[in-house]
Amino acid sequence: MTVTVETLEKLERRITLVLPADTINNEVQTRLKKLARTVKADGFRPGKVPMSVVAQRYGYSVQYEVVNDKVGEAFAKAADEAALKVAGMPRISQKDEAPEGALAFDATFEVYPEVQIGDLATAEVEKVKAEVTDAAIDKTLDILRKQRRTFAQRAAAEGAAENDRVTIDFEGKIDGEPFEGGKAEAFQFIIGEGQMLEQFDKAVRGMKVGDSKTFPLQFPADYHGKDVAGKEADFLVTMKKVEQQHLPEIDDAFAKSLGIADGTVVGTIVQNPFQYGYKSIETLHSLKEGKADAIPESKFMNIPARVVLADDSRQEFAGAEVVPVAVFREALAKLLAGGGTAAAGDGPEYAFITNGVADFWTIGKAGALKAAADLGVKAAVIMPSSITDQTRKIEDLLTRGTAGIAISPINPANQGEVLAKAAAATNLITHDSDAPDSPRQVYIGMDNYEAGLICGKLVRDALPDGGKVMLFIGRLDQDNAQRRRQGCIDGILGREPDASRRDDPGGVIKSADGKYEILGTMTDQFDRAKAKANAEDALLRHPDVAAMVGLFEYNPPLILEALERAGRLVRPAVQ
Repeated sequence: MTVTVETLEKLERRITLVLPADTINNEVQTRLKKLARTVKADGFRPGKVPMSVVAQRYGYSVQYEVVNDKVGEAFAKAADEAALKVAGMPRISQKDEAPEGALAFDATFEVYPEVQIGDLATAEVEKVKAEVTDAAIDKTLDILRKQRRTFAQRAAAEGAAENDRVTIDFEGKIDGEPFEGGKAEAFQFIIGEGQMLEQFDKAVRGMKVGDSKTFPLQFPADYHGKDVAGKEADFLVTMKKVEQQHLPEIDDAFAKSLGIADGTVVGTIVQNPFQYGYKSIETLHSLKEGKADAIPESKFMNIPARVVLADDSRQEFAGAEVVPVAVFREALAKLLAGGGTAAAGDGPEYAFITNGVADFWTIGKAGALKAAADLGVKAAVIMPSSITDQTRKIEDLLTRGTAGIAISPINPANQGEVLAKAAAATNLITHDSDAPDSPRQVYIGMDNYEAGLICGKLVRDALPDGGKVMLFIGRLDQDNAQRRRQGCIDGILGREPDASRRDDPGGVIKSADGKYEILGTMTDQFDRAKAKANAEDALLRHPDVAAMVGLFEYNPPLILEALERAGRLVRPAVQ
């Protein structure tokens, strides 16, 4: 076929992919027929379920997978025919207009630059010498010390000073009227580092905890907020906390902290999948026994996220409990050792369904089996490979009967029908990733937006001078992934928290002060090889990336492998 490549900007290209609708429909029918051989349904023998029933239950999810597969194949073929050296993964978007009887998609991507190497036989090479001065070394050490600094609260009688981290409430008004973005609570910044306008920065110096102060502030004419640019505002500021910075000494311990094994991974925001499994089985059993207090009024059982840090001097970070690495490893080993290996018991059987296959869910499985053993019931742990597989497993459970289902839905927006059917037939709860619009009885897990927010704040803490950040995640159609990513972005950019906000996954996002830049979000669809390739690609395309943030449990180890391969083990990596 003829491939037309459109050049957008620099290395960015776009091609249009046209797929015959018949090709899609035929493949959907082929896969549905294959499914029909094993599908179970009330009133029908296995393998004898009518195609109309199979299509009604699985048609959407099968079509979703077929389109993804065919678009991927078409892109690979087009790129090969056009001899394109594609860098990274394309961004695919369906076009509103397409030829009759076809579907059309735009694939936007970048290519590697063409490098022309001439005759090197007669080339003269200049040997360049770089002098590393004492001043350059001192500057680099100062930056490294700042990246590892800690803060401790000042005495109540001491006022805020240069390099202190302050937490304030503020409200600004122009001509007596509030304005958008002019109010915040528990807002945090470091004095003297250019995070705030100079007048604001100077005004809080000397303030003590509990002090309130009103002062005028003139916004610059070229201020990024056009609605307030050039105008004068009156700000009321109340000081909530004043913390003095402590820089580490330059010694052997400091030098050791620069190595990847001991210090480059800044920290990990950890969930508690063991408790997801345990609480899911425990809650389903309580519902089965008719216990009225099994479900909280909020319909949310919070299993708070924790922060694992190599630095064991902190007790908490951004309101979350800090757990030293050694303590976390020991506790996890004990949980796994005591989790049991079989779902033995004479009581009813409950299903614990994950959203994929991962080490994370091995821990969740241990929790489910431990609860089953403690309660004398049975637990069937199911780890599906795809949305179609997960939907089919739910249908199978409903056909043979189950006392309750706890599920982490892969794509709740497109699984509404099967989730509603499950809720009508048995007790249905969600864990890890919610389906808030479904009739589930309760969600067990952490607030993924809040966990992401903590992660973003950890990035800011690791990069006080700002920098470019790349995010990595499995997929973005899950509720937990969307909320976790958004929380992380808001935390990095220092925004006012807003769990309803959704930033474009494909765009570059910058903080208001310009210090932090999120380059994008790279997805891998739970493909480990792709996840590692994403990390390698990010390092290649963005050599100045300052932090790489893995938002699913398997992302950080693969990021570290990519860093090791590239010989860059001093960049922060955050999970």
